[in-house]
Amino acid sequence: MRKCEIYFSSKPLGDLDQAGTNFLMRQQFKSDEFKIEWTLLENSSAEKFYNNIVSLREPDRNSFIRWNLYDAGLDRDSVLNELNKELDYCNEYKYVDFTQEYYLSPELDKDEMHRRLNAIHYAFEQKLYYHQQNGTATQDFLISLERLNKLVHTCENTWLFSSDGKKLYVVRNNGNITFPDCDDNDYKNFQANFLDGHLYSDFFTVGKDLGTAFFTDDKLLITNKEVKQQSKISGACCFEISTKGYLKDSSDQDAKLYDRYYAWCEENKVRDYGYDYVLPKYKLGRVRIGMIDPLPVEYYLKNLNRFPYVSGIHVYEV
Repeated sequence: MRKCEIYFSSKPLGDLDQAGTNFLMRQQFKSDEFKIEWTLLENSSAEKFYNNIVSLREPDRNSFIRWNLYDAGLDRDSVLNELNKELDYCNEYKYVDFTQEYYLSPELDKDEMHRRLNAIHYAFEQKLYYHQQNGTATQDFLISLERLNKLVHTCENTWLFSSDGKKLYVVRNNGNITFPDCDDNDYKNFQANFLDGHLYSDFFTVGKDLGTAFFTDDKLLITNKEVKQQSKISGACCFEISTKGYLKDSSDQDAKLYDRYYAWCEENKVRDYGYDYVLPKYKLGRVRIGMIDPLPVEYYLKNLNRFPYVSGIHVYEV
């Protein structure tokens, strides 16, 4: 049996970069305040994740983690203001041309909010691809786009998909290692609901997949042929603890969800753009790699409020 533990501390460790992402070298890990434990599953995806982490802690890997917390308890108007300020910053430095049609306000209805967030995401993604292809991206440009990406997802959490007591953590492990590609076995392990407290492989891919386009009704992503499926099983993982989703088994609802997903794909003629949505590659959700120790949700939320900072990650056999 294999386990994964993520550690948390009452005070931040490591550094906070200019994009607001926490950076922590492996030698800075601390494990003595609070931890959450998952039992890793016996599937090829969990095997890849485990081997990645083991390889990353070898001395010559210079390994580190970057982590973020997306908390639904934030003030919604403040999040909108921060996003609009970042749009101003991109305009000022000519990183992306954001006209007034991109800016957000509390008066927008849900559909228009969705549309604008999708448009922001698509616009900065296109600029990123352009600079990657031409080798012209500056460090400040990349930092600004990372801030924008985080703010778009935070707005989605707080305005569109918010729930009480919701904490979504993403822990990205990296270093001197090449991560394996996803194959059909990995895609078959995808779970439509990946916000139940269990451990999932992080997306680790720039862009949006077809499922996210469906959930956010992002038709522009289809017509511009910019869908990006998860392509790697990395050393990165994510989990969410929320009062509404914790340990929720939605398998009985999956059939209805897939009916809506397939109907959306048919309506938007996604096959015409090269996306055969019934293939394993286009399954909804993320790859489940571990099962959480099923303690009461109040226990986890109480401790994550006391110890909100990720301070390390560890995998081992028992």
